[in-house]
Amino acid sequence: MGEPTLRLKELLEIAGHLKRKGFKTRLDTNGQGSLMNKTDVPAKLVGLIDKISVSLNAQDAATYVKLCKPDRGEEAYHAMLKYIKDCVALKIPIEASVVTLPEIDIDACRQLAEGLGAIFRVRRYVAEE
Repeated sequence: MGEPTLRLKELLEIAGHLKRKGFKTRLDTNGQGSLMNKTDVPAKLVGLIDKISVSLNAQDAATYVKLCKPDRGEEAYHAMLKYIKDCVALKIPIEASVVTLPEIDIDACRQLAEGLGAIFRVRRYVAEE
């Protein structure tokens, strides 16, 4: 569990090794890698990662901050949207996902994700018992 791009060097090394062995690769991320690493992460993923799944999580920055509580506040939300756009521009297949929660406007999230050029996916919330 956790954000894999926090260990970007290792992620790139492992992805390169897997690609050389013929494996398909997928990255599940919060989309804040470029912000956290102060570098253009999507550009580094070209040819190494076959598919990316970003946790869109919310239809707007205020809801995102309320639910996710990122260290960088609303800046994190905007960085995640840019990450999606950058992946689309680089032709890296990318999906943006949300979890069904009362605070989430699924239709608004769908419009946002598809407007950015990403595939949209809804994940059902499952409460722990």
